[in-house]
Amino acid sequence: MQTKFSSIIAGTMLWGKWGRKMSQADMADMIQTCFENGVDSFDHADIYGEHTTEGDFGQAWIKTGIERHQLKFITKCGIRMKSENLQNRVKHYSYDKSYIIGCCEQSLKNLKTDYLDLFLLHRPSPLMDPMVISDAISSLLAQGKIRQFGVSNFYNWILQHPAGIIPVVGTSDKAKIGRLPSATTFRMEDQDWFALWEASMGKAVP
Repeated sequence: MQTKFSSIIAGTMLWGKWGRKMSQADMADMIQTCFENGVDSFDHADIYGEHTTEGDFGQAWIKTGIERHQLKFITKCGIRMKSENLQNRVKHYSYDKSYIIGCCEQSLKNLKTDYLDLFLLHRPSPLMDPMVISDAISSLLAQGKIRQFGVSNFYNWILQHPAGIIPVVGTSDKAKIGRLPSATTFRMEDQDWFALWEASMGKAVP
């Protein structure tokens, strides 16, 4: 059975060192605020906050007292930032088996959990080998370390798209989080979608 994520997912990229520089207490408060407003799914990546945000979030989540089964944890791997400490001469993507499995296991430790609800490849790479990726993901699924697998940054449109896309929102403003549920009631008619098509393509519907 597939995991059911909240209609809107909280993005954590700017919670830590890359953005708001929240303390663990602030993160715990933000997790609670999201949860109280029906947002129970949280999007991470191993690189966020220069590899610190997952760990801070994990510690913060423990402080909230919210049970693990009440939340959904999503994270991503594959981007390797330029870093002297990591011996990366240039920013690049990496999807060999040992790297994928190692990233997943480190994220589990950081987030203080024994499974991920969704594990994503952060960006597509021209060098990715589907068979190698399949082997790594099959191993993680078999061990119960991940429940679902997918990719991110394969761009498409938003909340009311027929494909059932779930948006990730990056706000850490409590007032804005409180207004998020109203986005799920927004509806578009067929004509609205074709008006968007014309605007994006610069020509009339054939």
